[in-house]
Amino acid sequence: MESAGGRERIGIAGRGMIRLEYERAGELRMRQSEGILVFVYGTLLQGEANDRWLRDARRVAPEAVAPGTLYDTGRGYPAMTTAGRESESTVLGELYAIDEQTLQALDELEDFYGSGDPRNEYERVRSVVRTEHGASEAWTYVYERVPTGCTHIPTGDWRRYRRELQERPLRDR
Repeated sequence: MESAGGRERIGIAGRGMIRLEYERAGELRMRQSEGILVFVYGTLLQGEANDRWLRDARRVAPEAVAPGTLYDTGRGYPAMTTAGRESESTVLGELYAIDEQTLQALDELEDFYGSGDPRNEYERVRSVVRTEHGASEAWTYVYERVPTGCTHIPTGDWRRYRRELQERPLRDR
C-alpha cells in the first residue's frame, strides 16, 4: 500500500495488474494494465455450461463475493440483483480479467445492448467485488429488478444450489 497525493493505492499482491485508488469521499477507482475486470456468478463460472466464453481470460480470483441477491430463473441460469432482499446479502463468484473483444461477446451472451436499453435482459454495472486480495471494481451483469417467478438462492452460491438441487429426491424438486 502506498500513498500518493492524498490517494491510497493498493495492488493485488504478486500480480501487478490491478491498482485501486481511493479518492475523495471514499470513491473507489479501478486502474489496470492488463484487462477489464468482470465478476461472474453463474454459467460463466469455471466448469459450468458457458465457461468456454472465458477460456482465454485470466482468472484473477477463483473466489470472489459481490453485494447482491441471487435467483434461479428456472431457465438453467441464475439472475443477480442488487434490488430488494437484505442489503447485507452477497453472491459468490469468480473474478476475471478480459479484453474488450471478450467483453463484447459477454454483452451478446447476456443480452446487454447498452445501458438502459429496453431490450436488455441484464444490465452491466460496476460492483465492488471482494477477494482474498482486497476489493476491486468489476463489471457485473445484474437484473435491475427483482425477477418475478424466480426462486431465491439464500446462499448466493449457484454451484452449491445446483449441487443441492441434484441431491434432493425427485419428489422434493
